[in-house]
Amino acid sequence: MGRVLVIDDEAMIRGIFEDVLTIGDRFVVGIGSSGNDLRELLAAHDDVVAIICDQTLRGETGIAIHATIEPILRARRIAFVLVHGGGSKLRENLPNGYFAAHRIIEVLKPMSHIMDIIGIVDREVAQLRG
Repeated sequence: MGRVLVIDDEAMIRGIFEDVLTIGDRFVVGIGSSGNDLRELLAAHDDVVAIICDQTLRGETGIAIHATIEPILRARRIAFVLVHGGGSKLRENLPNGYFAAHRIIEVLKPMSHIMDIIGIVDREVAQLRG
């Protein structure tokens, strides 16, 4: 599949994603815990095909981070997978169709479904990259 960035403020979750993503032809090129980390990693690596980002980070949200990098994601055809626990009222605060319009793939935790998350990442990358 290619190179993936993982953004989550929990080190254990980042480690789980890193371990599972390296199965097959995936390579975790960067791991971070903030929007600044994500922007720095994107600038440093031009071969990223997907980003897995937690919605709830310290002091910022995955949706807000996505908004700052959306032009880069579209230009470079990078899949953006937003992972969250479902407890937030995320969809209530966004216009109908927001996720589809902005090409955000939403995946709910728990981490017991991590292979489902990886499958979703693989499918989205394949769709974007043809």
